[in-house]
Amino acid sequence: SLYYYYVLRTTVPTVPYVPTTTYYLPTTYLLTLPYLTYLLTLLTYLLTLLTYVTLLTLRYLRYVTLRYVTLRYVTLRYVSYVTLRYVTLVTLLLSYLLTYLLTYYYYYYYYYYYYYYYYYYYYYYYYYYYLFIYLFI
Repeated sequence: SLYYYYVLRTTVPTVPYVPTTTYYLPTTYLLTLPYLTYLLTLLTYLLTLLTYVTLLTLRYLRYVTLRYVTLRYVTLRYVSYVTLRYVTLVTLLLSYLLTYLLTYYYYYYYYYYYYYYYYYYYYYYYYYYYLFIYLFI
């Protein structure tokens, strides 16, 4: 029994080092990735709503002021409307892309984290299981 214990202790490789400090996100809740992702998504939705209201307002103003203002002013108003529309579209696309990337990174990060610790505890479980077999059977 002691011989098997000695053989087991000398032949089984040591458990790999688990660097616990490098796998944790910042402890402050305001700096964690889920909170930032939530804020970015909320900001994107608010920006979408604001853009929609602004574009509707500009379209309404363009049609209302068509009778009372010179053609040059209407042209400038229309150019600003088109510019705002495309700038807002690009901003929304970038915001959605950033939200998606942050969410993807967050879930990938924690999947890797739990997979590593699952392997760590799985290894320990089998180590003590075989130790029990060698010592008592």
